[in-house]
Order: sequence, then C-alpha cells, then structure tokens
Amino acid sequence: TEQFLAGRARQAYQPVYSDPESYDQTIEYDISDLEPQVAVPFRVDNVRAGSELAGLPVDQVFIGTCTNGRLEDLEAAARI
Repeated sequence: TEQFLAGRARQAYQPVYSDPESYDQTIEYDISDLEPQVAVPFRVDNVRAGSELAGLPVDQVFIGTCTNGRLEDLEAAARI
C-alpha cells in the first residue's frame, strides 16, 4: 500500500499498522499464475479469466466501478 501511494497521495498521511495479536491466522496465496480477470454480467464477483473471453464480441462495457476504479484505468480505456 505504501509503495502504491508513493507519489499518488494528495497530502501527508500517517500509516496505521495492526497489532500482531489482531489476527487469528495469516493466509498467503501464490497468485503468480493468476491471469487477469474480467467481471462479466451481472455482478462484480462473476469473473472469468481474460483468455476465456478472447474473441468474444463486445457490444457494451461499463468502465468505472463501485469497487475502486482508478483514473489511470479510465485513461487507459479512453486510449483504446
């Protein structure tokens, strides 16, 4: 998170860290083989691997989201 915010934060901030005792357990996932995911109708959690959708005609898209869309994402889409 700190690395992501470097150069993006609009003002100084004080990071908040949790206490080690705050968690019952920590689970780590290896997502190095995870393909980019695409949400398909009609829910944001209804996702498919991008490769599954290759060649599928697209009639309409929604760019922007209730799940934290970024300006950079909108700019990238506008360049397509």
